[in-house]
Amino acid sequence: MSQALYARLLPEITLWSGLDRPDPAFASALLRRALNLPNQSAVGADPGEVLAIDSRAERPGGVTALLQTTVLLSPSEGGAQPYRVLRWQE
Repeated sequence: MSQALYARLLPEITLWSGLDRPDPAFASALLRRALNLPNQSAVGADPGEVLAIDSRAERPGGVTALLQTTVLLSPSEGGAQPYRVLRWQE
C-alpha cells in the first residue's frame, strides 16, 4: 500500500469500535458510498465509549497545529480519571 493511499484511508477506519462493519450513523459519506451503507444521521445516536477528537489551532501568519486523539470514556466513582487516551498524534 502506498503512503498516499494509507493517508487517504486513515480517516475512514478505526480499530476501536469492535464492530465488523462501520456504523452508518457515524461513517463518512465516502465510506457509506464505498461500502453501500444506508445514509443515516448521527443525530440522537449513541456514539459509544470511544471518541475521536481533532483539534486545530491557527495563528496569524499561517502557523497551524493539529492534534488528533482517541479516548475511551470510563466514568467511575471517586477520583479516578474518567477517560483513557488510546491514541495521541501531534
